[in-house]
Order: sequence, then structure tokens, then C-alpha cells
Amino acid sequence: MQKKQVVSNSHYADLPSYSSSSSDRKKKCLKKAKTLSIVDLTGLSSTSKSGFSLVLEDISGASSSSARTSSSSLLRLSLCGSDHLVSSSSVKWPTLTLEGRQQEIPLEVALLHIVGSGHPAPKGIVRLLEWFKLPTEVLLVLERPVPCEDLFDYVSNRGVHLGEEETKVIMRQLLEAVQVIHDRGVVHRDLKPENVLIESDSSHLQAHLIDFGCANLLRERPFTNFCGTTLYTAPEWFMENKLHGVSSTVWQLGMIMYEILHLRRPFSNADEIIQKPLMLRKDLSAECQHLLQWCLDKQPQGRPTVKEILQHPWLQ
Repeated sequence: MQKKQVVSNSHYADLPSYSSSSSDRKKKCLKKAKTLSIVDLTGLSSTSKSGFSLVLEDISGASSSSARTSSSSLLRLSLCGSDHLVSSSSVKWPTLTLEGRQQEIPLEVALLHIVGSGHPAPKGIVRLLEWFKLPTEVLLVLERPVPCEDLFDYVSNRGVHLGEEETKVIMRQLLEAVQVIHDRGVVHRDLKPENVLIESDSSHLQAHLIDFGCANLLRERPFTNFCGTTLYTAPEWFMENKLHGVSSTVWQLGMIMYEILHLRRPFSNADEIIQKPLMLRKDLSAECQHLLQWCLDKQPQGRPTVKEILQHPWLQ
């Protein structure tokens, strides 16, 4: 496993001293930071942005399924009694209609509203608390579980692979979170250990999906633009330059499961992703080996759906 590099000269804001009632002070602090890229929310109350209800529908009257797959359809978001129309095209700044005024919002912000809405909000998905459009970038203020570390560090800091029982807990939570976002018409497209936060204390362990910067609306036709991390990309991209949302997601889930069970990736380059046979630990249970082989099938049509994985004997 190799850790991605972190930019060391990022500007940093520490917000623990701001209570949940001091939203104006928080906004002033964030708006003054012209190049802010890291925000520490340790201990910060995450009670804002809790009033979203969502209906997926095509504003022009098409069916719900077509609204989720058509690039020309619109998503209607009801936020605190106001209607929002968010363009579902693949551009990064869809149009927002709010109280009769046209605005632009980042696609990631719109998708985070979709996947994080509800009372209570779904488990296992990071919540967007606030966002700010700065002169040259967008600042997202996200929920941060405490204590937590990303899945890469959670495993690599131990220096040993996880056992099957602990892996089952993490994978079931990831699968349930992924099923939620798929049911809401969204696909993550960049699942990997660095994009999973593990919240752990003496009483429980909870996985949280983060970083929806590559996310898009889930659709039936394949994606033909690359967005994600090369070493977690399914082989069909390197052979055909296309990826289907569900089957490529299952490949990435299989890669995560393999990595935390082996403390290494199964493939180190595109040629290996296409051609190299899957090598598994011999001490893994037969059910675990079967699920890994099924998720990491070289042919997308040979992989299970997320629902089928959740019903697999290894997870029961």
C-alpha cells in the first residue's frame, strides 16, 4: 500500500472553538480565507444542514428511472420549503433555481445534498454542513467523526492485514452506504481506502464514505470519461474506455476488500489489472475467496450487484 502525498503548504483553519450557535462567526472566518483548503472540525457540532427532503423526478414529466439516467433531466430538491432545480448534466457547475433566481452550484455539492438527506441522515455517508464559493476554489465544510482515520491509515498503521471478522463489519457498512447512494441515483466512482473514514472508539466501529468529487448521477449507459484513481479502475476501462456505474463500483469494493485483507493491492498497473490472475491468501475462508473472485471478475457482466454481495454467505 502506498500513501498518496499531501500538500504541505495548505492553509489551515481550526474551528473547534466555534459553537454550533456561532454560524455567523464561522462564515466570516471561512470567507476571509481566500486559499483555505484544510478545515479542522474536531469537536464541532454537526447540527446544521439537516432540513433536506428529496424527490428524484424529471421536471418535464418523464418517469423516475429516465430522470436518473437522462443527461437532460432535472433533479428537484426541496430544501426548507424552497424548490431547487439542479441540472443533471456532467458539467461541474449545474444551474440552481432558488426563489426565482438562477445560481450555479458545484455538482459535488448537489450530489452531497442528495445522498445525505433525511431524518436521520443515512449512516456511512459524510454529511455536508456548509459550502463556500471562494475566488479560485470551493470550500466544503464536512462532518468529521471523532475519533477517526481513513481506512488506509487504519490498516497500514497496524502493520498487519485485518482479519475476516473485522473486514466483514467494514465491508457490510460500505456496501449498505453504497446501496443507499445508488438507490438515490448517485454513483461515487472513486472508492478506495483513502476515501473511507473509520470512526472507532471503545464501543463501535463505523465506516463513512467521503470525497464525492468524482461522483455523478447513476445511469444505465456507460461512462466514457475517466474520473477516479487508476489502480482502482476496472479492466474494461483500459480495454474499451468505458465503465458502467454498478459493475465498476463492485470492482472498487472488491479492491478495497482485497487490500485490507492482504495489506497490498492485487494489481500494480493497467496490464496487471487486465491480465494478471487474482492471487489470494490460502488461509482465507472459501466464502471469502469466492466473494473476492466474484467482485474482481475481469468481465463486468460476471460481477455481482451490490444487493447480491449483501446476500453472500460470507457476510451472513
